[in-house]
Amino acid sequence: MRDAGRFVSLGLFVLVFACFALPFARISCDRKEVVTASGYEVAFGKEFETPTGSEGGTETREAEPDYVAIGCLVVAAVGVGLVLVRGRRGALARVHLGWHGLLLVLALWAELWYRVRASSAVLQMLAGYWAVLALFAASVVVNLFPILRRQLPAP
Repeated sequence: MRDAGRFVSLGLFVLVFACFALPFARISCDRKEVVTASGYEVAFGKEFETPTGSEGGTETREAEPDYVAIGCLVVAAVGVGLVLVRGRRGALARVHLGWHGLLLVLALWAELWYRVRASSAVLQMLAGYWAVLALFAASVVVNLFPILRRQLPAP
């Protein structure tokens, strides 16, 4: 099959959606877990309870939607659609899109870190985040390999 990278790309971009259901980020304060969120909860917001004072009471707070995480999901959706484009043009578009997805995932980490750094809380990225990062990187490699292979001189 000449354009097998298309089908591998389809699988990688679909797996990004699946990995957003995994635990994505954990915030803890004074070694106590405050909140753990999946990728979808990071993207679309979540209600969580935080401890208040020393009397053991809790307060319900709502996390706002994160537009960078939503951008990662949009990139994955467009990547699924770009599987329909064949040949070198489609591979270049998928490389470009995978690269943007990779940068968005790194920007998501930076944004979450910046939000948490203002308090005494600690941010920990979990398996879902690392899997999405690896899948976008793999989509770049999988689609870049056939392009570079065609440009190399034959032995």
